[in-house]
Amino acid sequence: MPQVQHGIGLLAALGMGWCSAQVVVRPRIVVPFIRLLAAVWPRTLWCEHEFIAESLLLAAFVVVIALLLTPEIVQSRSGQIALMFAFVLLAGMKGAGRFLWMGSVLALFLIHRDPRR
Repeated sequence: MPQVQHGIGLLAALGMGWCSAQVVVRPRIVVPFIRLLAAVWPRTLWCEHEFIAESLLLAAFVVVIALLLTPEIVQSRSGQIALMFAFVLLAGMKGAGRFLWMGSVLALFLIHRDPRR
């Protein structure tokens, strides 16, 4: 199980790099810094080796943000279903995920105004 969580943690670090590249103006400067912070963050390193779902929660949050930053996902029906599944994973992973879920739903409406269009 630790190998699976470590792989999920590495994929989450890649997702953080992609999300930060979509938001900033100069991704060649910011993305390596963000990836370095994600790689050496002590809480993440500790949680990868313990099964307390912290790395899974982080991965679910990165998936939600990556889906929110992709306009084609929100505009298609299948993309909205994938986004709702990601919201369910985020809210159901741990108790702390409920607050991240609410912020992500608010971000959905702030970024895309009315996603039903």
